[in-house]
Amino acid sequence: MRKRTRVVAVVVVAAMLASTVLAAIGMVLRRPVVSIPGDVPGDGPLAVFVEGDGAGASRCADDAAVARSWMSLSMPSTASTFVLVADAGHADLERVAACVLAGIGNRGTVTVGRVSEDVGVGV
Repeated sequence: MRKRTRVVAVVVVAAMLASTVLAAIGMVLRRPVVSIPGDVPGDGPLAVFVEGDGAGASRCADDAAVARSWMSLSMPSTASTFVLVADAGHADLERVAACVLAGIGNRGTVTVGRVSEDVGVGV
C-alpha cells in the first residue's frame, strides 16, 4: 500500500512539474498573432498607434515597412506612432502591429489606423 501511494505521489508531482515547465516555455516562446479584418478606413498611410509606454517597441521602427516613428517625450513614454510606407499592405500592418504588441506587453493599448500626410496626427 505504501509503495502504491509513493508511486501515485511521484506521478502527480511529475505531472504538475511538467505542466508548469510547459506553461513557462509557452509564455516565453509566445509570439502575438495579429489579424486585422478588412480595410482600414481613412486617407493617408497606415499606422500603428500605442497609447501607453511604447519604449519596448522601439525595435519595430527598424522594420522595412515602417517609414517613420515617434514617441512622446515624457518618461516613460505615453504615446507612440509607427507610420508605414505608402505602399504597405495588410500583411505589413499585421507584422508591425504584432511586433509592437510583443514589445509593449501589457503596458499599453495598440490600435491601427491612418495618418494625415500633412500633420502627424491620426485621423
